[in-house]
Amino acid sequence: MQSQELLRRYAAGDRQFQQADLTGASLYRTQLADAILPSVTLIGANLSGADLTGADLRQANLIGANLSGANLTKADLRGADLIGANLGGAKLGAANLAGVVLNGANLSAANLSRVCLQAASLVRAEPGWRCAQPGSAQRGKSEWS
Repeated sequence: MQSQELLRRYAAGDRQFQQADLTGASLYRTQLADAILPSVTLIGANLSGADLTGADLRQANLIGANLSGANLTKADLRGADLIGANLGGAKLGAANLAGVVLNGANLSAANLSRVCLQAASLVRAEPGWRCAQPGSAQRGKSEWS
């Protein structure tokens, strides 16, 4: 699937995009709130400034994706692969990041308030995130290094 097809279908009211391959797609500042994108491939995609509020990104492959400044509030990213992704300044409030792999990801200035990080891996992740409510990120048995 090409990014233009996804945007055309989204504008027409379609929200179902399971397992789409959008490797390297340019989706800068796009509106994709409540999109259903489980198991989608977005390797190296540019989603900076995108609105993904409430999106279903379970098991998504976002290796090396640019999500800087993206709005992922209440998004479901359970089991997603975000190795080396740029989440600088992203809004992740109340997002479900259980089991995500954020190894080497940039989380500087990301808002992780009320985020579930249970069983998440953050090895060599760039620190510097902030929580609107200190200590509100739910870590569970996360791997932090």
